[in-house]
Amino acid sequence: MQNVSWRDFSFSGNYINGRFVLPEHPSSSFKKKSPADIKEVIVEVPVCYKHCEEAILRAEEAFHEWSQMNALQRLEILKKLKHSIEMLSPWFVELIARELGRPIWDAKQEIELVIKDLNDLFDIFGDTPPFPEKEIFSGASVLELYKPNGVVAVIAPFNQPVLYPVRSIISALLLGNTVVYKPSEHTPLVGQVLSEAMHHAGIPKGVFNMVQGEKETAKRILKHHGVSTVYFNGTFETATRISEVIADDYWKTLIMGTGGKNAAVVMPDCDIESVVAELIYGSFVSTGQRSNGIRRVFVDKKVADEFISKFHSKSKKLKVGHPLDEYNGVKPFMGPLISDNAMQNYLRLQGIAQREGAETLMRGKDIEVQGGYRGYYVTPSIHLTDNLKENGVYNTSEIFGPNVAIKTFTEIEEAIVSHNTCEYGYGLSIFSKDNRVISEFVKRCDVGQVFINSITIGESMKYPISGYGKSGNSRPEGSFNRFYLRHPVVVYNKDAVNSSLNLSTYKELMEL
Repeated sequence: MQNVSWRDFSFSGNYINGRFVLPEHPSSSFKKKSPADIKEVIVEVPVCYKHCEEAILRAEEAFHEWSQMNALQRLEILKKLKHSIEMLSPWFVELIARELGRPIWDAKQEIELVIKDLNDLFDIFGDTPPFPEKEIFSGASVLELYKPNGVVAVIAPFNQPVLYPVRSIISALLLGNTVVYKPSEHTPLVGQVLSEAMHHAGIPKGVFNMVQGEKETAKRILKHHGVSTVYFNGTFETATRISEVIADDYWKTLIMGTGGKNAAVVMPDCDIESVVAELIYGSFVSTGQRSNGIRRVFVDKKVADEFISKFHSKSKKLKVGHPLDEYNGVKPFMGPLISDNAMQNYLRLQGIAQREGAETLMRGKDIEVQGGYRGYYVTPSIHLTDNLKENGVYNTSEIFGPNVAIKTFTEIEEAIVSHNTCEYGYGLSIFSKDNRVISEFVKRCDVGQVFINSITIGESMKYPISGYGKSGNSRPEGSFNRFYLRHPVVVYNKDAVNSSLNLSTYKELMEL
């Protein structure tokens, strides 16, 4: 099953110093299978550890010229990437569907978001000046300058395989850094096409490099002395391991987005019908594998029965199917989970939820879909958590799957306390017209982003993208990238230096 625009993809190699390089002596290899039909091997990827060092060395060599380039020159080069991605969008869409298992309509949304984010990044970082040599001799007593960090490693996640790496890569490049990018092993061809887009845009040699691989490849990139900054989006558990890998290189800047367990608050004054529709989308889109999706819902008891009944009824109607079914006129809402491990974790947490006090309203289970495909397909699940043990595994784990927990409350204090028992604090939705209620949640909930009468999918790179606790490491992305991808250099002229000793004192001491 394929689109007429589909091309026959094979592995092109790692992208180093402006060209694709096939490993002469692979260190290992891995097969990427389709999560929608595990009989299909999409591509076999040879892994070359030597290419990690080669990519970093080429990025170091390219750094001086790129960092000194006029900001508008960098901007004009990178603006061509937008056109490249638009031209390659049919391939991106189909590869996201094939490698990740997201339906075609869902994959298209990601590319639309990429284009929007590129425009935002061009607006906020496009005029950032290079390290300005001429200003050093401007005569100012004290001059505060900002110098790009150097080589930035971008370790990409599978769940938004174009959006998240583009955010990190373009932020780094606009601010004068060079990049070594490792795509997720779950989406190697998406990473390859992103590298093609960079090449077609005319990014200078060595400024952008890409190396494919699994955990060991990431480890070798992270530990290399030439890497100054690390960008990572993914799970809290993987972020912990990355922190351990670079523990000896304490000076490296680590920027991490580590998932979420986003919540929504439903108050009696909202339109229940429209809120149910939004929250079903926010909870189950992309088979629940978006880190900014809804995982928990707190609903006022005055409208709880109506909300739960409608939410349950509509959730049961969601269609699960092969991500490419749309080419045959059938449009599934959800495709498969990414892997067998992801599916087993999802199914295991169903039982954990029950043991920890949750009531199962709709149990998630593995299923067969139309067409007889053997993939990692599951149904959505809903748990009622009024009696849940809130410090247990279910409430404190990020569940990467189509699951939502619903808890009722009488006073907003109850909802605030329950919200803050979970250590993830990425996004919060508040559905209400009452400014007093909204203000109370905003002030007291441990969360980085609040969405009023909207789901938590839709953060903007023009503002800080932040998360409390396990949802980050106190280094917001978005507009705050300017603080982490450059470092200050302060130049003092002699008249600005504070010294308790004058020249005569120096002479006196030296004579002693």
